[in-house]
Amino acid sequence: MSNSRFLPYTRELNKQEITRNFGRYQVVTSPMEKKTIGNKDIYYTTITGLGNDLYLMGVMNPKSKEIVVGMLGTLYNPTFNYTNLYDFNRDFEEADKLSINTYAVLFDSLLSKNISEKSKETLQFLKGSGAKDRRLYYNEQFGQYFDGETHAFIFGEREGFITDVMINEIVSYLKKNLYGDYSVGDQAQYSTTNNKLMKQLSRRLNSDVVKGNISNFGGKKNTKKLSKKKSKTKKSKRKYTRNNKYKNKSMKRRTTNGNRK
Repeated sequence: MSNSRFLPYTRELNKQEITRNFGRYQVVTSPMEKKTIGNKDIYYTTITGLGNDLYLMGVMNPKSKEIVVGMLGTLYNPTFNYTNLYDFNRDFEEADKLSINTYAVLFDSLLSKNISEKSKETLQFLKGSGAKDRRLYYNEQFGQYFDGETHAFIFGEREGFITDVMINEIVSYLKKNLYGDYSVGDQAQYSTTNNKLMKQLSRRLNSDVVKGNISNFGGKKNTKKLSKKKSKTKKSKRKYTRNNKYKNKSMKRRTTNGNRK
């Protein structure tokens, strides 16, 4: 069971920054914050690297659990020190509203595109995993995808982008940010299928983008064999060194006329 302070909005702990590369730029999502104003719970992060600094805000009605998502320039309120609903609602009206869906909807959409067999297999696999139920936000105006649980930037559609590359980026995010190097990896402990999911993803995709730290998943037998080989090598070297030592000692004990000292 997750002990996230952001329940019921998300089970993720969202304690650290998440950095994603986007072309020549890095898009950074800050740790999440929560603020309650009147009858609204606001879950927000700061995002840099997409032009002006932005707030990505998930506004939830705690009773109905209904969520509205928007992106707003931080210049509207640089410290997010809203104290009343009137001020917040006034600025939120100016925010770009994001559509809310699940990864499953995106997977179905991508399967209808002209993609490789490898990508099709991966998407079919993801459709049967826990990843399909995660919330996904989409900024239609700029063609940008964000994870709905962490607010992390995932991918931006640009003219001439390749769908297979987009799929690699999605899997890269799921593998690294949710179950890999970031602290968010610890945030997903509530799911017993995470390790299995990442093992299979690592095996399925033959891409440098997602190979990552594939050795982190399993491989005990190989490690054990490698240890034995190293052990034999060390033992052999010791024996060889010992023989050389005796040989050198024996040579030193002989005089120039062939007699031992």
